[in-house]
Amino acid sequence: MQDGPQAAPDDRLAGTCMLTVVHEPDFPHLHHRLQATYALARGKPPTTVVVFDDHNASREFRSRYPESHSKAVALSLRAMIGEHDYETARSVLGRNPPVAKYNPGTPGTYHPNEGCGYSATGGRNYQSLKKFYGAIYGPAYCSLYWVSDAETWPFREYDFATLVAPMASSLPFVLATSWYPNRWGCTRVLDSHKDAGCAEFIASHLKLDRFWDMPNTPSALMATARPRKFLQTKFDLNNWWYYEPRMVRAMIAHAERASGMRFVDLWVALRVSDAAFWRYALE
Repeated sequence: MQDGPQAAPDDRLAGTCMLTVVHEPDFPHLHHRLQATYALARGKPPTTVVVFDDHNASREFRSRYPESHSKAVALSLRAMIGEHDYETARSVLGRNPPVAKYNPGTPGTYHPNEGCGYSATGGRNYQSLKKFYGAIYGPAYCSLYWVSDAETWPFREYDFATLVAPMASSLPFVLATSWYPNRWGCTRVLDSHKDAGCAEFIASHLKLDRFWDMPNTPSALMATARPRKFLQTKFDLNNWWYYEPRMVRAMIAHAERASGMRFVDLWVALRVSDAAFWRYALE
């Protein structure tokens, strides 16, 4: 499953690795990313874990960019989740992806929820599975992942250990902006907060009753308190996503227990962004 180097990183990185996902059109971007990761690093470069569709895709990248392939740990989504779940995951990439969303008690139906629409593309939904399972099945020495897209790469010198130190000491971790309404009275809304609306949809239907900082809020009030808290949060902060393998495992296990579904089946039915889903898990 892992085609790349297996040597553990030095202690300064504290087990923090990079995680990215890729499909064939983005192979040139991944190549440039891996080259820049090594060329611009001050000190030892971080381990980069790359999740491909399958072993054939990994081999194709290696044939085109052998030097870059040797700089990464390569994983196969197909090998990690098995043939049945892989075909289910790939179904969202078809011309007619599933149009039903998850609703407890009524399989194959969607409970309307204001502000929560489908993920922009089936591809985004599919690629999110690569992130989740890549975090679980990556090298054992990777205890935390900085997750970003294949087309994201360093453009100047950097010290990875310094960049990730604040996050590595504060787990679990999510970076978001909570700004509407804020203490200065700003009332502008710059987007529709769809990720926040989807996070509320997921939390309500997967039996997550309260936020960590609302331990004493009566259950009767959570129906209004939780949506207000979710919907003041803007999620679109690119390049600062951190996944901890233990949290991802716990997230998947809880989702399966609460829904009574296999996670890949649930994910294809939900059709929401990984931003909304990860936020629910951390809260």
